Amino acid sequence: MLKIFYGTERAQAQVAIEKLLGVDYEVVEADGLTASDMPSIFLGTTLFDDERKILVKSLDENKECWNELLKYLDTPHKVVIWNEKAPDKRGEPGKTLSSDKRVEIKGFERVVSKEETFAAFNMYDDAVKGNLKKALATCKTLESDKNRDPYSTLGAFASKAFTALEKRDHKAPEIIKILATVDTEMKSTGLDGWALVKKALAQIAMVK
Repeated sequence: MLKIFYGTERAQAQVAIEKLLGVDYEVVEADGLTASDMPSIFLGTTLFDDERKILVKSLDENKECWNELLKYLDTPHKVVIWNEKAPDKRGEPGKTLSSDKRVEIKGFERVVSKEETFAAFNMYDDAVKGNLKKALATCKTLESDKNRDPYSTLGAFASKAFTALEKRDHKAPEIIKILATVDTEMKSTGLDGWALVKKALAQIAMVK
């Protein structure tokens, strides 16, 4: 079984992953893998069980291994690949993956309301102006709504920062660096997403 999940709604994806794999599964980070590692992941067995349950993260960012994936569509294991982006159907392996019945591709995306985007923009603007207290108050309101997504909020910050960069705002390059670091932490650590949004706001407010 081979499934490819993608999108920004990671909480929903995690529920789907655990439904398929349970809570006891192997996690493989694609960064640092080579093509020679692929057989052991997709075909290798263990001493205790012939079928393995494996989550492979960000395989599409490792082009060498991603391009080898078509060789392993008959994996005997339960394998979920989690990428941020949908497979590109304009070339391989995305074209074949999207049409092969051995593969299921599912996206997890959430539509962000205009209200939420507006609130995130206001937070960002307040932080840039140094009004951290007001920015954090808005953040607390968003955080209290379980339907709100910290990753989407960070994306709204990035949109504002890149717009500012195009307008040659002198603060924008430093703010973009801050957001890039927090983005990496959201993707690769178990830290609370809203705590990281607050961290970004605090650091943005200090940029002179």
